[in-house]
Parts: sequence; C-alpha cells; structure tokens
Amino acid sequence: MYGELMLRKLARCMVPQAAILLYHRVADTARDPQLLCVSPENFAGHMDVLRSRYLPAPLSARESWQPGSVVVTFDDGYSDNLTNAVPLLRQYLVPATVFVATGFLGDAQRPYWDELADLLLWSAVLPKRLQLTLNGHTRAWEFGSHGPVDPSWNLLGGVSCGRQHAYQVLCDQLRLSTPVQRVETMAQLREWAGRCCADSGERRFLTEQELRRLAEEDVVEIGAHTQNHANLALLSGTEQRCEIAQGRQRLEDICGQPVRSFAYPYGTRQSYARQTQRILQDEGFDCACANFGGAVFPVVSRFQLPRLLVRNWSAEEFAVRLAEYLK
Repeated sequence: MYGELMLRKLARCMVPQAAILLYHRVADTARDPQLLCVSPENFAGHMDVLRSRYLPAPLSARESWQPGSVVVTFDDGYSDNLTNAVPLLRQYLVPATVFVATGFLGDAQRPYWDELADLLLWSAVLPKRLQLTLNGHTRAWEFGSHGPVDPSWNLLGGVSCGRQHAYQVLCDQLRLSTPVQRVETMAQLREWAGRCCADSGERRFLTEQELRRLAEEDVVEIGAHTQNHANLALLSGTEQRCEIAQGRQRLEDICGQPVRSFAYPYGTRQSYARQTQRILQDEGFDCACANFGGAVFPVVSRFQLPRLLVRNWSAEEFAVRLAEYLK
C-alpha cells in the first residue's frame, strides 16, 4: 500500500500543473524590432483558446492550479495593457497579472530598447560615425548616408546595415549594464545624435492614473518588476533590495493594495541569483516569474516559475504551441 501511494505521488509530480504565459504588449504597430507586440485580433484568438480549452487562473491562486490551468502575465507596464488587453480579458473572463517597472511610468524614463529604436533605426538622418565605450570596450560603427531601416525589420531578421548592427549590439550591451551605466550610455547617445534623434511620439507606458485604473480591474493583479528594469545579477545585495523594495512600494502607494508577486527583468537564469530569491522571500513576496520555458510542475520553486514567451501567433498556432508546451 505504501509503495502504491508513493507511486501515485510521483505520478502527480510528473503531470504539468499549469502553464504561465508571458506577454508584453497588445498592439498593432508596423515597428516592433523586439517582437513584443501581439495584435488585438491575435490576442482575442489566444483568449478564446484559453477560455474554451483550458482553465484560466490567476497567478495568486497557485494552490488551486490543476492540470490544464493557464496563467496570463504581462511584463513592463505598457499603456496598451489597459487600453487593448483589458477589454479582451474582460470579454473572455481571463485573469492576468501585469508586472510594472515603476521607473517607466508616465515615460519619466523610456526603456532603452524603445529609445534606441527611435534613435538608431528610425531617425531620418544620423551622424556618419558612432564611437562609444561600453562596459570597458570601445565600439565604432559607420553609417554613411544610409537612411532609416525598413519598419518591418526585427532582431530575428538578420543584420544588413550599420544601423541594425549598432542597435543589436547596444541592446545586448545595455542588457548587461547596471541602471547607472545605462543612463550614462543613453546620455552619450543623445548628445551624439543631437537634433537628429527622432521621437516616435507614441506614449507607450502607463501613467500613474492609468495604473490606478488598471489595478481596479477585477481581472487584473499588479506585480512588481523593479524600478529601472534592472539586471539584478549585476547589482550588490543592497542595490537589489532597493530596486525590488522601492519598486513595490511605489506600486502599493499608487494602487492602494498589496503587491505580492514579482517578475525578474529579462528573466533568464543569468539575470538574477540565489541572493535575489532570498531577498524576495525576506521582503514577503509570494512568488517570482522567470523567462525561460517549461510548464509548472508541483516540484518547481515558486521563486523560479517558468513562462512561455508568446509572440504574435495566430490562434491556431498559439493552440498548437500551448498544447505542445503542456505535454
């Protein structure tokens, strides 16, 4: 009898308990070099698949997840999470958690990947040469008279000109920089570009008022995502705690409710450490989401929850990928 019970427990541990989906934006846009956007049409299709074939569940209800449970999450805090995603979440009765990096609220500080795209990819005219010292290494690019990049270009499309190469390298380097280093590098780039720097004019991040409205939605939970979208593995313990605790405190001050979940910026195993997980536990967080693949099994650590990064797939492709993911 004891052996049979142990086999049953082992079998339960081998059955996927849930899948956590990672989105960033719900928007139609011609320019998406980071592939962060899912169109409203495709997002509606995804939500229909979840409602008709799976068990949509809140992140906070981990204790009640069961095979077939699917959790929707968004990273960063783009304004279209409120304007485009929420109406569809409401329509299909799908709950979601939005992880907000507070330093981007109201576009007080634009994320470097968006500002770099406006500056390097879409500017009509740029100086012909760029030289920068990044993390101790000097890099240089020649732009010549090459004009703006095709709006449909993205990071998976290969590199065919200096603008694309500079954007790709700078995104990689800034991902491996501290918030202070990023600020310094972006200041150099703005000075270099001068009046040539283009501004897309699109306000992409939530304002404080919009965040309050988002937090009031029955289908939405708010989670923390640091202040400055920091690569926590590069910071001291004190700096990590500041990014984590102060980011959450601002969210709680704005929303007037507790914030108990967290998502690691970037989310790879190299972008946080065991010390980061201990800090989250010390600060009273319930769980933390990462950005590497894998279904959630009962034995998975609640401070390293894997997620499926969702791209702009049709409903049919989404259904196939999710079914395969949960096998």
